Amino acid sequence: MTTDDLSGQTLIVSRETKEAQKPEREDAAEIPSIEEMQSWMFEGGAEARDGCWVEPDGRCEHGSPSWLLALGLI
Repeated sequence: MTTDDLSGQTLIVSRETKEAQKPEREDAAEIPSIEEMQSWMFEGGAEARDGCWVEPDGRCEHGSPSWLLALGLI
């Protein structure tokens, strides 16, 4: 286990989650802020790692998981 600092908040991150944070593509977006991910939960959806809009615990048609799923938050 390691700790990462995202937007001023310290999170405990497992090796599996660390692996999930690696971009699937070189042009993948940076990890979203905690506040952004919280707002997605209220909206009932989430951005996938490739930019598609998906269910919070889902994957897009290209197979990319939501950021919430990829980071092990749900």
